[in-house]
Amino acid sequence: DEHHWIYEKINPQKDCTFIHSTYLDNPFLESEVKLEIEKLRAEDENYWRIYGLGEIGKRKSIIYTNWDIVDDFPACDEVLYGLDFGFNHPTVLIAIGFKDEEVFIDERIYQSGLTNSELMPMMDDQITEDYAEIYADSEDPQRIEEISQYIRNSKKPFNVHPAVKGKDSVREGIDRVKSVKLHITRRSVNTLSEIKVYKWKEDKNGNVLDEPVKFHDDAMDAIRYPIFCHGIAMRERFSVVMEV
Repeated sequence: DEHHWIYEKINPQKDCTFIHSTYLDNPFLESEVKLEIEKLRAEDENYWRIYGLGEIGKRKSIIYTNWDIVDDFPACDEVLYGLDFGFNHPTVLIAIGFKDEEVFIDERIYQSGLTNSELMPMMDDQITEDYAEIYADSEDPQRIEEISQYIRNSKKPFNVHPAVKGKDSVREGIDRVKSVKLHITRRSVNTLSEIKVYKWKEDKNGNVLDEPVKFHDDAMDAIRYPIFCHGIAMRERFSVVMEV
């Protein structure tokens, strides 16, 4: 972030030393992550500047500007959850609360290296509502099935569904998220880090493309799943009522 307080308040101090390093200086970085970063050289100039060259980014083509920061996650009319699987990438669980036609977001899990056996007890601790709907990354149906069969402390199963994916689902989901006001809790530090730089792709001529950069977006996916899928589910329920 070009306007980060580090550049304005810390770097100018005489007793500070600025050390510039990149991903190439990290001997512990997984080869898969290195390859992802190096793909950015061709995919997005700004992301390559940030994550590849370790330089200050520019706020260009940012997707979400409809958000602010709140201190707490309030009592809501309805709470859903978004779950994005990862291993080298973080696995992310986000609580999505609906209140007065606005959306509250609270990061519950953001951790790499989690297997399902480690993840499910953590989910049991974080999801306190009985039968709360969870919309999960549909690319891993085996993990979803295992979570649905997990015996919780309450003896009530996780109400987990695969998120809707398909042609234009990402763009339509982003449009849906952009249509509501988002309030993100201050403790959701990784989500805040992602949303500040989540952006549209640009071609070599600087033209903005109709597709987000697929990098550092795990929380963004976890937010999109329930907000988008919930809207589809509500329309389907309304349609059934009208037919009856």
